[in-house]
Amino acid sequence: RACGDPASTARAGLAEAGGWDAGVARLHSLLAAARAKGDCRVIVDAEHTHVQPAIAALALDLMRRENGPGASPLVLETFQCYLTETPARLADFGDRARAEGCGKRRRGEWG
Repeated sequence: RACGDPASTARAGLAEAGGWDAGVARLHSLLAAARAKGDCRVIVDAEHTHVQPAIAALALDLMRRENGPGASPLVLETFQCYLTETPARLADFGDRARAEGCGKRRRGEWG
């Protein structure tokens, strides 16, 4: 199991349970369907706090691949505002998304 990085630790735990690869594969098929339809968005959300770091890392990776500059975003990320670490996570996520040109804040969400 990975140590140190919360996203790596959560991914390792999900992989051990057999869920990570299947979930990522399902997301890729959903993205392909949304892309083909043309007017859909995929909102990535994790309700369980123990997997949130891994889901956030996956969402940012998907945003890097799918959200082009100037285009309407395909992948959006959500944040649980009731958690105490959310302001810091949101600031970090926003800084990385803006720096990489794959996201900007809009109506309370990142896309």
